Amino acid sequence: MHTEAQWPAAESPSGFVLRLTKALHMYGTPSFDLERTVNAVAEKLGFGLECFSLPTMITLSLYESEKHATYVIRVDPGDINLEKLTLTQEIADRVLYDELNSAQAAKQLAQVTMSPAHWGAWPTVASFGLVSAGVARVFGGDWAEVLSGTLLGFIVGLLAVLIAGRRILSHLFPTITSALAAFFSYLFARFFGHDAVYITLVSGLIVLLPGLMITVGLAELATQNLVAGTARLAGAAILFVQMGFGVALGDQLGALLVGELHYTAVKVLPAWTEWAAILCAGIGFVVLFQSRVQDAIWIVLAGLIAYTSARFGTQAFGPAMGAFIGAFTIGGASHIFRFFTHRPNQLMMVPGIILLVPGSMGFQSLTALLDQNIVAGLDTAFRMLLAGISLVIGLLMSSIFILPVQRDKKEKPHD
Repeated sequence: MHTEAQWPAAESPSGFVLRLTKALHMYGTPSFDLERTVNAVAEKLGFGLECFSLPTMITLSLYESEKHATYVIRVDPGDINLEKLTLTQEIADRVLYDELNSAQAAKQLAQVTMSPAHWGAWPTVASFGLVSAGVARVFGGDWAEVLSGTLLGFIVGLLAVLIAGRRILSHLFPTITSALAAFFSYLFARFFGHDAVYITLVSGLIVLLPGLMITVGLAELATQNLVAGTARLAGAAILFVQMGFGVALGDQLGALLVGELHYTAVKVLPAWTEWAAILCAGIGFVVLFQSRVQDAIWIVLAGLIAYTSARFGTQAFGPAMGAFIGAFTIGGASHIFRFFTHRPNQLMMVPGIILLVPGSMGFQSLTALLDQNIVAGLDTAFRMLLAGISLVIGLLMSSIFILPVQRDKKEKPHD
């Protein structure tokens, strides 16, 4: 076994592949995509590779001529960074198409990994508020609930920025944030004169819900990455439990200190506000996923495509088919996007899928179980799994849209 300090030089083929693997994992690549990419790059560079990727560990065995070495990389589950993910994937693609050798690719990869985050703290806080505002409207909230959800999103974003990098607090972050969010939901409901605490709470916490983690875990299981998928689903379950405990605590404090909330009739907002909400959430995703400004049009478009197709499918065939149609449509659109632009399909697939993932259903299931409403909780959990499976099948079937990418051949550079 080797530590990172004992890795081969970055300019060597094996050294580049090791660093490429770690970078792809850090920026949120699922196990099946990561293993496929690094195996293809290793084969292109002329050596054998066995890669085993888990949410917190990567094991690689490299076979170069008569040499054999095994590397174990301890990593934290990566946060999605679309800018660095797309740049890293483009470097891997250029190696596969003979446009870069290992030394040139390693140099570009180092520039990507060492570059600072594209968006700073305050834009990140604002993105939490924008996404929460959009989700509150999509969940049927009126102006008071949308405003409450937006303010709660800002608070959650501020806590995320303040706690980031503090290891002890980061482990408690889901519980602390959920408790504060539940308490502030009662305060905002009292102040703005509504009783829809649940809409405010879910819209404020939506960014933290592990819906995407569940979907990726199911996709890994479906592609026979059984250990990675099981580990990811276990991580999502623990996160739900942490958040559920925090919500239960915050609910008790809110009910005790704020008192009983009185029912108020919901004011139905105009239909155009629903589409404005999706646009607002898409703009928030640009910052939340650390994407570039020039890519904002694709991220917003992905959200509109995914939501429109899922909404149509739900109205016509029910929630499960709606999730399938939404995932199939955005998956196909992302592959077509890659064919015409020669850019990674994750740029459209990730922000599109994030609007479809069943995180809010899982949260609803847990809160029902905490209220000892066992039947409703289990029913919602089953519907969450069904929606997640529908998403995965839709994404897998959208691979029929994968088209051979034609690139202009360039002279292969020499070391």
